Amino acid sequence: LLNKSQYVYQRDYTVDIFKDAWTWHGVTQHYQDLPLPHLKLQNAATALMVIELLTLPVSQKAILTGVTVRLAGRYERYDRNPLVILDVAHNPQSCAYLAERLVNEPIRGKRHAVVAMLADKNIRESVGSLVPVIDQWWVAGLDQLSGQGPQ
Repeated sequence: LLNKSQYVYQRDYTVDIFKDAWTWHGVTQHYQDLPLPHLKLQNAATALMVIELLTLPVSQKAILTGVTVRLAGRYERYDRNPLVILDVAHNPQSCAYLAERLVNEPIRGKRHAVVAMLADKNIRESVGSLVPVIDQWWVAGLDQLSGQGPQ
């Protein structure tokens, strides 16, 4: 088994970011002119490092598909009036990344957020990074006993 602390992002595998593309440099592999991912760049870079370490036979087409994947509920944009962005951020790291993205999202008026989290989540630390970028909060309940959402 590989020691996961053996390979460190931006030390053992690096990325160069350009306007509309990025390049990944691993130990023995290199990928150029990759489209910018919809997910966090560090996560895409780490996935490429895993592929290299496991010596998986992955085609260039599969790499391109993987780095441009969109996940439902992860910074899902609806260009409406007003703009609606859905994100299922539920831990401190994903909320911090959401806050980073929201800062760079131009808006007119106030930024509203609807939040609902299960009690086993670190709610205070999670929403803490979002506090500076949200103007109005709406707290929703979760009905987890019946398996149905709020009525």
